[in-house]
Amino acid sequence: MYTATIISKSIQRAAKRVVVDVEFTNGTDTFTETFTFGLQVTSDELKRTIKNFAEHLENIQINIELVAPLGVVDLSTVVDVAPTQAEIDQRIWFRNFNRLEQLTKLNTLGALRPALVPDLEALRTTVATDFKKAYIADM
Repeated sequence: MYTATIISKSIQRAAKRVVVDVEFTNGTDTFTETFTFGLQVTSDELKRTIKNFAEHLENIQINIELVAPLGVVDLSTVVDVAPTQAEIDQRIWFRNFNRLEQLTKLNTLGALRPALVPDLEALRTTVATDFKKAYIADM
């Protein structure tokens, strides 16, 4: 069972957040995790987050023993799963969205060559046209 100890905390007013460093140990392994909260965080919310993380660590340990026992791995049972068209479309959209963000930054900074501005506009149109509401959940 993991135990948790708060080892530091800070209020970052300009960033409007509270940052808490927590040390987790199970007697064998010890490490520190940083948690970031909004300024309105309550003690209960903070404790719940730390508790959930500690439980997650426990579940990982149990799961890894079941998923990857020591010994020879039978690779003949591995089945490759091809992505669906919807997954492919989503990956393409996120790649285009990330390109749009970077090109927009370059343009805002004045570092984008004028000849590439039409490409930026075409990319903006593509991202807007191909957007699906379901993508919001993965942002």
